[in-house]
Amino acid sequence: MTAFGPAQDCHAGDIRRLKYTCCPESEVPPPPPTEQPPRDPKSCTSHSMGGSTSCHSTATWTSYAVDDCSARGYDVVDLSFVATCDTDSYRVAGYACCTKDGSEIPVPPVPVNPFDTALVTGPSRYAKYKCCTSAASCEVVELGDDSTCKDTAMWNAEASAACTAVGGMLLYGVPQFVSCSL
Repeated sequence: MTAFGPAQDCHAGDIRRLKYTCCPESEVPPPPPTEQPPRDPKSCTSHSMGGSTSCHSTATWTSYAVDDCSARGYDVVDLSFVATCDTDSYRVAGYACCTKDGSEIPVPPVPVNPFDTALVTGPSRYAKYKCCTSAASCEVVELGDDSTCKDTAMWNAEASAACTAVGGMLLYGVPQFVSCSL
């Protein structure tokens, strides 16, 4: 309702009819978030959405952030907007999703594979090297298997020969992984 008042006065102080105007409900942005105490960084994860081709109102970005965090079971905190593209519209929204109770968000375990282990100094089952055929074209190549056992000199010679065979240049020394004694 945008207007309300008497339609016609019959007698002084007596109103028999009222006049009012209704308009379609417009998209009203949600109220700004209330100030929240600072959260422990371990109870939050940072997120962003949007890009150079995006352009949404702050209300739309807010809705997207709330949906994203709610789907995770978290609250939206520190919502901000970057790169104006229209009146009250931006290309990027940044925000944090934080646990409702302030508990820490668990860090997922790092998957284990032979190349996640520490470098070894003696003979090893695996090695890898980076071979570049141009300034813009490099490839990381992994060598070895569970039945291989070579020392550093042998791995370096194999990596250098393989890289040279494809017209490349070996950029890095060859890191070795998984000791032969394992």
